[in-house]
Amino acid sequence: MLDRYDGWLGYKDSVGDVMAESRNGKADMALKQAYQDVYDHGKYSMFRPEFHSRVLTSRKIKIKPKEADIPGLQLADMLAYPLKQAWLAERGVLPSVGEFGARLVQATCGKFNRNERTGKLAGYGRVWLPRST
Repeated sequence: MLDRYDGWLGYKDSVGDVMAESRNGKADMALKQAYQDVYDHGKYSMFRPEFHSRVLTSRKIKIKPKEADIPGLQLADMLAYPLKQAWLAERGVLPSVGEFGARLVQATCGKFNRNERTGKLAGYGRVWLPRST
């Protein structure tokens, strides 16, 4: 996800920040380490480390407690799970989702990053990992 975000920032010649909601100490530490690995070394990334430092405003991820009730994080929580479930259903991994998931996909699908020339969503606004070769 960080690659997609950073790639979009680079394409738009912009910079951005990354914030997540705290889950627990162990998960938070793993997330911090993964972010740092990408930022410092390009690890797990399709971009070189210099690219991440150019488009990200901070070399450390910001992790906020759930009690902070940050609107952007609440919105991300509200969207992420139903969209993931709907896309897994689309791939046949899960049974079909309910009306809410289907309506959410319909309402948001035009907002996802796409290749501006081809309109392609896969590999731009939606990436499946691990990638098959």
